[in-house]
Amino acid sequence: MPCKEYRNLLYSLVDYLIVQLPLSGWSGISVVKGFTQAYKTPLPNIAIEVGEINSEIITKEIGSTSYLENIPVAIRIFADKEELRKDLANWLTSKIMPGITYYEYTILNGTPSVTTIKGRIRIMRVIDNRKELANVENLEKNDQNRHIFSFTCRISLK
Repeated sequence: MPCKEYRNLLYSLVDYLIVQLPLSGWSGISVVKGFTQAYKTPLPNIAIEVGEINSEIITKEIGSTSYLENIPVAIRIFADKEELRKDLANWLTSKIMPGITYYEYTILNGTPSVTTIKGRIRIMRVIDNRKELANVENLEKNDQNRHIFSFTCRISLK
């Protein structure tokens, strides 16, 4: 069964980061879907959330490609050290900003599997890229070095 656009976007981002982390020399960092999974996963980890997508496809003019736009995405880094938070934030920004491949997934036996490349995810506007919480001394370990990178994106469809 084909996944909806927001799941395709989420899985595309998760899979991209899972592949890119070790290629960039990172190890021991999990990538999870959703904020609540970050608290169930050992530090450090990266949590990805995708907002609702208006699935109405927009075409600008004859001969142009179709796209979905203004999709909100929040990526949170949950680090165990301040230095790691900063390093991961810089790395994440450098990997996501050029855009990534958008895949269409299907669910087979409860597991998503890639079927085909369907387009490109492009960052349209960065909303936040900062340490998420201040005065963290009395917070739980998961919240002390939390970073948010949020943006809206466009999916250019083939």
